[in-house]
Amino acid sequence: MKKWLLLISGLLMAPSLLAAVTLTVPMNYQLLAVQGKHLPGALNSIELPAGRQSVLVQFISQENPYNVNELSALVRSKPIRIDFVAPEQGEIRLKPPILTTPDDIKRYAKQPSFSLIDEKNGEVAYQAQMLTVQGSPLNADYNDMLAKSLGLPAVKKMEMTPLSGSSPQTSPSTAQQPQPSSDTTVPAAGDASQDRIEQLKAQFMAASPQERKAFLSWAVSQ
Repeated sequence: MKKWLLLISGLLMAPSLLAAVTLTVPMNYQLLAVQGKHLPGALNSIELPAGRQSVLVQFISQENPYNVNELSALVRSKPIRIDFVAPEQGEIRLKPPILTTPDDIKRYAKQPSFSLIDEKNGEVAYQAQMLTVQGSPLNADYNDMLAKSLGLPAVKKMEMTPLSGSSPQTSPSTAQQPQPSSDTTVPAAGDASQDRIEQLKAQFMAASPQERKAFLSWAVSQ
């Protein structure tokens, strides 16, 4: 028993197992893909293990985000692969320049520039490479795009585990529904719902102003 306690204590204290850093991008950027993970949709923040990392980000903004009365054209950059070394712990944030006019935004989307800043306000070294989307951005598989750019196989999407007794072939009159014990973990139904919401958000942001207006008009009528 003592040996097991010592082993568990050693694992909990191992720095390599606790090492993690949070990468955050501003609202006019989105995280499209991360090396070794399958993202269901665009994110603004993610936790990464320490070591060399590759992520795919994209600048996306309305042409005139300061006009709150109407939707302006959507401006986006090509997907940008960022390679950097994550520290063992802490935070890294992507910091772009301040853009004040529609012309600034359009120029910036063609040639984005930014800094990676750590929690001590120091710069993190990185390399950036712009990738090309084949076809419509709405149908792009950014997880696959990042993997291919790194020469790696695509990360497979994790399958959701069905709830017990959900099979349509089981009749309540012929079989009793299994009851989970007190120490059985049942997958949260909200996980799948959150994945779908993130996918819808990513598709909405990638749509044109005309497509977004049409979608909003349809949604209000429902």
